[in-house]
Amino acid sequence: MQGLFVTHVARVRLATSPEHDVETLIHTAYKVVLGRQADPMGLSSWKKRLTQHQAKWTGMVWELLYSDEFRRQHPRWPLPPLMYPFHAARCLLVQQVLPAADVIVDLGGAFTGTSTGALLAMGYPYSAREITIIDLPPELRRDNGEFLFATEETSDFILCHDTRVRYVHASMVDMSAVADASVDLVWAGQSIEHVTVEEARQVYREAWRVLKPGGHFCLDTPNRALTELENPNGYIHPEHKHEYRVPELVMEVRAAGFDIKRTLGICPMPRSLQSGRFITEEFARRVELTPDAETAFAFYIESVKPL
Repeated sequence: MQGLFVTHVARVRLATSPEHDVETLIHTAYKVVLGRQADPMGLSSWKKRLTQHQAKWTGMVWELLYSDEFRRQHPRWPLPPLMYPFHAARCLLVQQVLPAADVIVDLGGAFTGTSTGALLAMGYPYSAREITIIDLPPELRRDNGEFLFATEETSDFILCHDTRVRYVHASMVDMSAVADASVDLVWAGQSIEHVTVEEARQVYREAWRVLKPGGHFCLDTPNRALTELENPNGYIHPEHKHEYRVPELVMEVRAAGFDIKRTLGICPMPRSLQSGRFITEEFARRVELTPDAETAFAFYIESVKPL
């Protein structure tokens, strides 16, 4: 995949020059990777991200290569699970680290390719009886057109093998549809960074309310110690409200009353951290988990509501 990326970056660079405007660069990248011009939504989104220094043009090429559209056009390309290395590492987390649970609340768990949600799509290995996915209505999500099965998201339970899945279309701060002390696991996968620090504290309070004593509150999120190297002028995603360093978020979760069971890192990047420079090749090749959470691109916190 790294070779494919280098090839496409070179083709985009050869087809443009420094004096070309941002729109030309975006259209060229779409043409080279996807064989078409950028659609209005993609053009607007990328123009904002590039001009506001929220992304680099090489990052745009990466995302296009990892898009569902590219995968449909080139099904034989040996892409890692869920299309790119970071999500491949997160699949390892879901499959090997998340605790077994019978009743689950998944915050922000809608998935583009299936109505049964990200947790099952990423290979959660346990037979949960029930999963409630709390996520925004499809029309309010960024790139909502990619949610191909959004019409199947329903408050009625969908049966997926032995697991019943339902949707609550709401902000993750609102778990009012879930009863007190009724849940074994609250999972916030790459979602806590999408709300403010104060809103996140409301998430912790709600997680505490809905969890049974001994239940788990688990989350993963980008590590600001690394994302700051990638984008020192802002966050790595236009919808991020706050990106945390490990000690900061551990302190927040502990202050909410939870006992911290462990932390892990996702995609270790010690060379980048040591050099003070984001090394893309290191990020792309480190599809692994590490006990040293503070040196990784993202980190995982596993906490428990005391008995």
